[in-house]
Amino acid sequence: NGQVITSRVIPHSPKSADIHVLLNLTAPFYTHHIDAVSKITNGLGEEKRLYYSPLFAVPVFTGKLKEKESCSQKSLPFPVINNPGIMNIVTKYEQEVEQDKFLRIRYYYSGPRYHKLGKGFLGFESVTELNDLNSTRKQAFYKMDENRFYVYNNKVEVRSTVNDYHPLISIIEKNYGFRNYNVNTNLRFFPFLISSIINTYNGESYNQETPIKRHKKVFEQYDDYGNPKLITDYYGNGSSGWPISKVSSISYLNLNNSTIYKTGLIAYQTDTYKKTGEADKISRKEYSYYTSTGMLESKTTEPTNPKKYQNHYTYDLFGNPETTTLTGAGMEDRITQTIYSSDGRFLKHKINALGHVTLFDYYKKTGLLKTITDENNLITTYDYNIFGELTKTVEPDGNVTRIVKRWTIPGTTYHHEDAPETAYYYVWKKRSGSSEKLTFYNQFGKKLRNVSINLNGSLIYNDLVYNGKIETLPYLSGLLHQTSLPYFKGGSPQWKTFSYDELQRKTRIEKPDGSFSTIAYEDNTKTVRDFDGQVKKLEYNGADWLTKVTNNGSTYVTYRYYSNGLEHETKINDIEETKISKYYDDFGNLELYSDYNKNGSTTYIYNPFGEIEKETKVILDDEDKITEFHHDKLGRMIWRGSPDGEISWIYDTKPNGVGKLDYVQYTPANGNVTTLKEDYFYDKYSRMVTDKQILNGDEQQFSFTFDIHGRIKQTVYPSGYKVVNIYDNDGFLFERRDGKEKKLWHADAMNANGYYTACKLGENVATTRNFDDASGLITNITAGWHGSTNNIQNFEYKWSTIGNMEYRKDLNKNLTENFTDYDAFNRLTNSFVSSSSSLTIGYDNVSLGNIVQKSDVGDYTYGTNPGYDAGPYAVVAVTNPHGTISSTKQNITYTNFDKVK
Repeated sequence: NGQVITSRVIPHSPKSADIHVLLNLTAPFYTHHIDAVSKITNGLGEEKRLYYSPLFAVPVFTGKLKEKESCSQKSLPFPVINNPGIMNIVTKYEQEVEQDKFLRIRYYYSGPRYHKLGKGFLGFESVTELNDLNSTRKQAFYKMDENRFYVYNNKVEVRSTVNDYHPLISIIEKNYGFRNYNVNTNLRFFPFLISSIINTYNGESYNQETPIKRHKKVFEQYDDYGNPKLITDYYGNGSSGWPISKVSSISYLNLNNSTIYKTGLIAYQTDTYKKTGEADKISRKEYSYYTSTGMLESKTTEPTNPKKYQNHYTYDLFGNPETTTLTGAGMEDRITQTIYSSDGRFLKHKINALGHVTLFDYYKKTGLLKTITDENNLITTYDYNIFGELTKTVEPDGNVTRIVKRWTIPGTTYHHEDAPETAYYYVWKKRSGSSEKLTFYNQFGKKLRNVSINLNGSLIYNDLVYNGKIETLPYLSGLLHQTSLPYFKGGSPQWKTFSYDELQRKTRIEKPDGSFSTIAYEDNTKTVRDFDGQVKKLEYNGADWLTKVTNNGSTYVTYRYYSNGLEHETKINDIEETKISKYYDDFGNLELYSDYNKNGSTTYIYNPFGEIEKETKVILDDEDKITEFHHDKLGRMIWRGSPDGEISWIYDTKPNGVGKLDYVQYTPANGNVTTLKEDYFYDKYSRMVTDKQILNGDEQQFSFTFDIHGRIKQTVYPSGYKVVNIYDNDGFLFERRDGKEKKLWHADAMNANGYYTACKLGENVATTRNFDDASGLITNITAGWHGSTNNIQNFEYKWSTIGNMEYRKDLNKNLTENFTDYDAFNRLTNSFVSSSSSLTIGYDNVSLGNIVQKSDVGDYTYGTNPGYDAGPYAVVAVTNPHGTISSTKQNITYTNFDKVK
């Protein structure tokens, strides 16, 4: 108990007398001056503290926060004893969460094990961590193999300490095996993990038996080098069955000769995905290595598939990659080259498959990137401070972005006038021609405020507030509590507020307009409830795949997956006619898309590099519509051919435009247009300055010029008409003029959200827009001229808290359109204009939610024969009660790219 030990009796064996050892004190058993770190303070003044005690002065954790003042004594096999000798251990760690306020993590130890014949201290039977930072109790248990005296972690149990009954959060269990190198001795061996199981619980009770989620990992068939040849991952809910699994079969290359020793190199891996009710999915990869170095020579994806592809690698003398070659059947090789400096330290050149070269230069002392020169010889330069942080970027056109960190310590001359009270430093950022932006942080590195400049130089704040130390609910300490909407300096902020549960998950979000939503977690479901009664329930399986979404307890969408986790099909309310199915090839590319509601399906064919080559729209009782695609060596699409015509993308190879589009040409299959070509021209900074469009030989040209900061200054239309953009000193567009300096548009005011609120059209028409501060929704639009503010337009809007429009008024015409009723899904059901009769909309609330009736149109009928006629979302007839529609059936045809003809 922390006192000096002067003698001890050590039991030797059952057949011999005890050994009495006399201990002579030559130094204090424990001193505060041990050579150990007790406090860490960073440059911002944030503190972390460590506390130590002698092992036998440390309380032992033995259950629900019960402590006793001695280490547990347990009968152990010779030569292992409970006494580890003199040992100082960490008993407490304190983390500063608010100025001079700390939360602690306490550590408790049980069952020390000490090997007297040379192995020394082996470890503890258990270590318990009581963490006030997240209000959890984490207990790690250790097991000892008594033949080899090897101690390993076999169980970790995490519980919440928010409630007195300490509900279970998770349990991790591990099982180890051993292999001896010598048959008759345990002296030389290696331990290996046989299995691990992670059980996750909902935190409802102390002895919860059924987990809500489980993940089991099993390792089998270890080779002589300790590599597992078979690894199986199992996923499930509840306590029985593993509906989802992944089996990885691995073969290894172990290089062990006089020149190289490299083991565990994966030579071949087959992953087999399994899921109840689904066919197995298999993925294969093959690897080869240079036997002289052990470096990866090639990786082949799906080696048994005719469309397999391979990455082949070569290296320089320093082991840096020199070439990467992508190959595939019927494909031209795509080679990427990288060239390093003569000492092997720095990447100097990168050459893509088309020969485009990018150059890199570095600061040799720090290894930081100095310049990048792109394929058009445009140079970007970077500067850093002594800490290696980026402080300056110079773009090819000379524009500069600077980033600086500065102090703003409260109560000192360094305090910035825009800094929140607890800010310690800020980051200042500015680009040429634009306004400065400031971000303030507290001493713990958490963002407190963004400051930006608005039109006319007004300052805009966006604040973040965090919880301080909360004694009664410590797990909430330091979490984000509120964020403000952007607001003007000196104004009143509007706040969004967050609440959390004991696992630090968001449980409530309150918005400044009075609306809110709550989030509840139960087993594998998450339920979001809005203040207006809207409820969305999301359900997940053991692999965290979303399986079902239910809205307001009625309409629901189900998701079905393949065994490898790719989405297989979706349905609404389990109605077959709403089914969407997806099929994939061995590489995970979408191979077939079938929407039961559409008249047919779409299939896709890919080249070995995963680029689409052919798309076929299979339409029942009609000719298939086929679209083909070609790509260049960089994977860019260069040609597409369809029944509607051909389109080509030609990329530039001339100076200033390398890698950019040269022109696009479209040749329709029929019609009056024979060809449409669009040419692009670039300036010395690779900015597009001319867009030339040619239609049947008729040329139309758009031209652009830029100001010194790279912004579009002037646009010249084919007619010769010019529009000139004018920016203020902070980079805001505030005026447009024509080529004769006549004003077309002028901005006078902007709100904190960045919306223009006062503008002029031409010289005389003044417009205003007002927005609600809390919701950001528009409330008024006015326009007037000749001294009036609203004789052209005078609109007023009102919204509900949820964001549904309640009415809109034209005050000049004394007209009001009222939107009086919405249903549980926020769909409009009733509206009327001033004193006119109401217009109603009815919906199918039983299945799909389609509109079934409009009072001013009639009754809607939907298709019932998807794949041949029309599906359940397609209107096939409208019965009009007023007889104003001559036909009750409307036929619609579409182009092959799903546009109405």
